[in-house]
Amino acid sequence: MISGGGFDSLTAKHDLAQEIAKRNRPVRLLHVGDYDSSGVHLFSALDEDVRGFLTRLNPDARVVSERVANLPEHVERFQLQPAPAKATDNSSFVGIGDDPTATVHAEALAPDDLADLVEAALRGGWDEDAAAPFLGAVIAITLIHEPITPQLVIAGVLMAFGVWLHLTERHSHEHTHEALENEHSHVHDEHHRHAHEGTVTEPHSHWHRHEPLRRRHAHYPDLHHRHEHG
Repeated sequence: MISGGGFDSLTAKHDLAQEIAKRNRPVRLLHVGDYDSSGVHLFSALDEDVRGFLTRLNPDARVVSERVANLPEHVERFQLQPAPAKATDNSSFVGIGDDPTATVHAEALAPDDLADLVEAALRGGWDEDAAAPFLGAVIAITLIHEPITPQLVIAGVLMAFGVWLHLTERHSHEHTHEALENEHSHVHDEHHRHAHEGTVTEPHSHWHRHEPLRRRHAHYPDLHHRHEHG
């Protein structure tokens, strides 16, 4: 886990990109900040700069950026009090609701609410299906007092090896992304070319359709990569 604050320098972003480039697994960038023009552009600048460095350091690196808080919908959900925009903020900004100048500070969120949002974001990257067998074994041993047998130990090692293979697998070939409808946080890229009514900020989350797409890139089995191999 690496933390930062404010508008990170290009050196700090390059260092972050280097760390991501060395990892043989997907990396998620989670951001908590003010919902104002500076906070929104800070997040987009971080995402764009890190991805720009990665095109040279490791084009196959997998990174997903997600703004956790604050978001416009948090104002109503948590009954937050909007504040007027700072006079020094000159960047474009859509505001909140019918007020194009309304902002909300990160510290307006109660600590417990912020913790819940961060925990939910972290759980969003947790593979519950892969972890289920291990959780079941822990519950069986601690609550039901099942004995730790050699067979159980061997099974645990084999399951751990299978999870490691799943998390570290990466291969590249031409393949087709089938049409798919789902809801998740995203930015508009080659997988997300849908239209919106009015102005939107990125990343954002809503129900949308992925059109069929054929391309070649490094990938691993996930929701978007369930194709067969010859």
